[in-house]
Amino acid sequence: MKLNLKKSLTFLVSLGLCLLSLSGCANNGEKSSTDALAENKPLTDKWGIYINVSDSQQFVKEQLDVAHKIGLKFVRIPVDQLPLGKDYQNKTKLVEYAIHYAEAKKMTPVVNFTGGVPGNYDQTAYVDFIAGVKHDINKFIRQNANLGIVWEAWNEPNGAFWTNDNRHDVNSSSVINEWVAMNNSIQKFVQQYDPKATFINGDLEGPPIKTAKFINAIRDSSGYKETKAISFHPYLSKTVKNGKPEQLLSEFPQYSMETPYLVTEFGYSVPYNSETYEQRLGIWTYQQQAAYLSRSVFIMDMLKMPLFTLFNTSNKKVNYGVESNGALNPAGKMLLHIRRELKGYHLSERVSVSDHNVYVLKYKKAFCSDKLVYWSANDEKNKVNLKGRELTATMAPKIMKTNSLLWKFMVCLSILVIISTGILWVVKVGHRGKRNSRY
Repeated sequence: MKLNLKKSLTFLVSLGLCLLSLSGCANNGEKSSTDALAENKPLTDKWGIYINVSDSQQFVKEQLDVAHKIGLKFVRIPVDQLPLGKDYQNKTKLVEYAIHYAEAKKMTPVVNFTGGVPGNYDQTAYVDFIAGVKHDINKFIRQNANLGIVWEAWNEPNGAFWTNDNRHDVNSSSVINEWVAMNNSIQKFVQQYDPKATFINGDLEGPPIKTAKFINAIRDSSGYKETKAISFHPYLSKTVKNGKPEQLLSEFPQYSMETPYLVTEFGYSVPYNSETYEQRLGIWTYQQQAAYLSRSVFIMDMLKMPLFTLFNTSNKKVNYGVESNGALNPAGKMLLHIRRELKGYHLSERVSVSDHNVYVLKYKKAFCSDKLVYWSANDEKNKVNLKGRELTATMAPKIMKTNSLLWKFMVCLSILVIISTGILWVVKVGHRGKRNSRY
């Protein structure tokens, strides 16, 4: 009787442990990583999005609420250095509101510094102006240290600001030296006031394959040894392969200690009547934006980037958004679908199939069904056979389970029954040994 009771208790404990472990899948209970650049994180611990800091707290809140609803881990927040004076002070108050609200929503701020075009100053006025900008950046970092912020360099230094709207050659040593010196200063301020924070250098317009000269200048700078990564904005043109995101695989090496390359801006413009209607790279349909932006998420995961942020949240300011007035468009809904299906999942492998235009990725999560993500890189409907199962790939990624949770439960339960039986056999043999020793 005692042995049967022990057997029952052991079995019930085993069953409880099995159910408890499986409940982590049903509740998406995997704990998020707190290290911004930790490798081997789940997909949903890597991604983020840019927000527009302007107009009002309500507008900023709308965007952050959308980012939180989608389940994004990072929010990229710009500190606009222009204009100086009272307007700048008002802007930074809005930035600080965004930082604190994001953190209240358990999202990590990625803060970078930016500006328009300084104006064609003479040398004395220009030097004084840059000194003023550095002073303001120093003050902002000092006042917002120890908040868990990921700090990023000056936004797109190989763009309009440092060339004074292309009055100077972007490739000239004097221009490169100016923005490298600014980024060195930002890095020093972070090291001085927020030494435990992550600093990302670069913030370059274009991919690594097209910015080698600027990468070398960063690597040769004094601030590089404290740099954790280099970021890029590799926007694609509609005139080249319709801007399909698979091109990123040939423009970026896999993330590593030697090539710690991240994406902190990437997106597709849509036909929305924004305050700034951006169309120099092309205009995509809402369905193309949804398909390409979601495919880019998986591409950047394939490149093993531990952090990447998309552009951007709201369509109000510029027509790259995933929402308007708080309502998700098709791209926003697709990102939300990815989070619901793959929260806590890690990329395991790219599965080989007969058609090179079809991408099939396997994602895994402990005690959960494996899932396949698949799409057609040529935007056409393509059918492939995978272990007797026919998959129909289309422009937009699809997500499906490869085995049932019930099957995993039965395997888990079988293993625990075997273990329980083994323990009971050892206990039984022990009891026999004790009885025999009495005689």
